[in-house]
Amino acid sequence: DWNALIRDPDVTVVDTRNDYEVQMGTFRGAVDPETETFGEWPEYVQKNLNPETHPKIAMFCTGGIRCEKASAYLLRHGFRECERLRAVARGDGVRETGVGLEELQKIKV
Repeated sequence: DWNALIRDPDVTVVDTRNDYEVQMGTFRGAVDPETETFGEWPEYVQKNLNPETHPKIAMFCTGGIRCEKASAYLLRHGFRECERLRAVARGDGVRETGVGLEELQKIKV
């Protein structure tokens, strides 16, 4: 369950969307990598995330493709636990896509 996952103090929640998408709102406590394009993701990870100090990563994006690519990159670089929200996070809310998410909290930043 996503809500339980993001409440876990060992989980780092990362909003993998581009900067203009994050500005529309994000989950409370989510890290904003401040990227303009997904091409900046590898540099962000190298500078800011470490498999030893960030053992569990939970991420979300707009449509799912970016999360697939982001989690694949993390797994190739030593991260062992990468979870993705199975829903679409958009500026007008979060649209459920097949999981029982009960209390999605989207906040304005």
